[in-house]
Amino acid sequence: EGSIDLKSRYIEIQMYKSVDIVENGINFFKNIKTYLEKYFNIKTTNPFLENRVNIRKDGRKTRAIRLKIKNKESLENFRKYIGFDDENKANRLIRILN
Repeated sequence: EGSIDLKSRYIEIQMYKSVDIVENGINFFKNIKTYLEKYFNIKTTNPFLENRVNIRKDGRKTRAIRLKIKNKESLENFRKYIGFDDENKANRLIRILN
């Protein structure tokens, strides 16, 4: 899931994983970070875990794994090479770039 913080001007990518396989999720996000930089020159934060534990309806505990795209050049490259299908998100990305 990708979202845009208008106030702080960044894109955040996050995914919830069951706590028993959260390490796999972190490795997956490390790969995302590597490939974004290698192929699109998009620099991100290192993947990090949200402190809060979420309990799903089935009782399984999950945690959010997150990374952020903060610098302007990387945000511009994200818009140019990847973008958002969701029109509202695409428009918010344009707003934080202006």
